[in-house]
Amino acid sequence: MKIIEDSISPFEQQSIARSNTTLGRYYHLYGTTPVKVPSVTTVLSNVINKGYAFDMWLKNYGHFSDWYRNFKANKGTAVHYCIEKLKNGETLSFGEIKEIVFRYCNVIDIAMNGGKSALLRSVCMYLESYMAYYEEHKPLLLACEYQMYSQGLGFAGTADEICEIGSLAQRTILDIKTGSQSDSHIIQGNAYAMLWNELNPDYKVGHVAVLYLKDSFKLKPTFTLKMEAVDTTMWEDILKIYQNKYMNKDGGYKQKAKWSPRVQFNIRKEIADVRMDTVEI
Repeated sequence: MKIIEDSISPFEQQSIARSNTTLGRYYHLYGTTPVKVPSVTTVLSNVINKGYAFDMWLKNYGHFSDWYRNFKANKGTAVHYCIEKLKNGETLSFGEIKEIVFRYCNVIDIAMNGGKSALLRSVCMYLESYMAYYEEHKPLLLACEYQMYSQGLGFAGTADEICEIGSLAQRTILDIKTGSQSDSHIIQGNAYAMLWNELNPDYKVGHVAVLYLKDSFKLKPTFTLKMEAVDTTMWEDILKIYQNKYMNKDGGYKQKAKWSPRVQFNIRKEIADVRMDTVEI
């Protein structure tokens, strides 16, 4: 694995705040008058139909679909966190992997994966898949978990990885997935490419890629890498549809912050107003 010595220091990270609203996830910059813009995934989920495969999944899981969705998301978060540590050049021991997995996955997740051993095996298989990708493509890592916001473009998002892949050193936005393939993933990558190229014009990316990790291989680790040249046409059309549907005449959005409950209460005297979205859970 090749990593720039001072990591992402050439690319300044914006100080971005996130809020969960009635329209989904929105972002704004700290220290300024908040101009909230939707995340890329919020735009996509409100415009694009998830297709036949998702409809069948919803039909099959029915009332358990929320549990299963959360289980897949929690396991994916654990895998991403492990990979982030690998990108930082750290060695992951089995004890550390267990700590990370059980930090993000609850008892329902463990049950839905068939027990603790099965869950840990699945995560380790995903990590083997990622290692196979790195050993085959030997990417040069430029930045990871890179948050991006643009009031001008009107959206925000976080790229898993910006790297140079292959003998031609093609600078690429890479998104890592532990789920099924979807056409929306490349569109998501193109949106991130627009943000990156605006914020880092001297280091523009020319390609977007989606790395699909596997945990079900039999004989040796496998993965699927889908890569295309940047083409933002479809993303721009989708963004226009979202804006036409949800944007007010003044350029803002019809979103409202979801109610965040207090975490301490007293009916006899006034106490500090501390809300759940401001504390670590």
